[in-house]
Amino acid sequence: SDSGRRIQVDGLMKEGGQAKAYSATDLSSRQKGALKVFHKRFANEDTLLRSRFLVDQDLQSACQVLFAPIDVLGKRGMVGHFTPFADGQSLEEFLKNPESTFIEELQLAITLAHAINVLHARMIAHGDLHADNLIVSRTGGSVFQLKVIDLDNYNAPGMPSPPCVGHNLYMAPELRAALAAGQPAIPTVATDLYSLGVLMHEIILLCHPSAGNDDNKEDFQRAMCSGSWLMDPAAADRPAGSIGGYPTTVLNADLARLFRLAVSIDPTKRPSADTWETELGKAFNSVYCCPNPKCGGPCVIDVSKITCPFCGSPFPF
Repeated sequence: SDSGRRIQVDGLMKEGGQAKAYSATDLSSRQKGALKVFHKRFANEDTLLRSRFLVDQDLQSACQVLFAPIDVLGKRGMVGHFTPFADGQSLEEFLKNPESTFIEELQLAITLAHAINVLHARMIAHGDLHADNLIVSRTGGSVFQLKVIDLDNYNAPGMPSPPCVGHNLYMAPELRAALAAGQPAIPTVATDLYSLGVLMHEIILLCHPSAGNDDNKEDFQRAMCSGSWLMDPAAADRPAGSIGGYPTTVLNADLARLFRLAVSIDPTKRPSADTWETELGKAFNSVYCCPNPKCGGPCVIDVSKITCPFCGSPFPF
């Protein structure tokens, strides 16, 4: 490796379109990690340069949630990197049966916003934010931890363009438009913010913002490019019931405003990660649970709350 680490390959974990990922061990420190070895078509100078840039950023020192490469392999025609192992389950798996409270989900969202804020402050776009690139685990059986992984598709000033465009379920409208027109589709901080808004919806409300509009590819495409929050509690034509997860009426006015802006087709209107972090912190301190013994539903309190979003008990609870 670049630093002289002796890395032992323990076994193949998975193979993707760009690389093979192996479980591995740093023999000097016994640190467990993932060794990613790029396929021949990606084993080039651009990939090597991009990998070394990530190592030089020392992102995990800036934010423990960011699991980026800490060493690079670039000899004898092989290009790869070594990243500390992020144990836990993907957010995708976690959301299938979330054993968490509303408060814990807000904590996860705050942690994600902080991590992306650290990246964006350095003018680095993750470039591939989606639920499989977030790892969730419990510490001591009580506290949730979040880890952001797989930064290989990042975009940063002065670096070669990333090789991929991102995940379809989280892709910004401008990337979809570029792909449809056969033009270069390059992830940016602004497209990250669209993906971040989708992830916030999944983490806080436990459903995708286009849920109910995904019967076919065309309906989903229209929903993702509409520029409107289809579950907006202030919209007269919103779905009559909850499409899985929490009703959007659990939000306060400030979070609802962020969700409206997050899906905007105007990239300049999307809330920054810093704004998400700030507003989620305020919301965290304003969560109340309905005292009705047959309910107990949570919500974020503000002047707009008149009744419990779940059982209709009058406010104040």
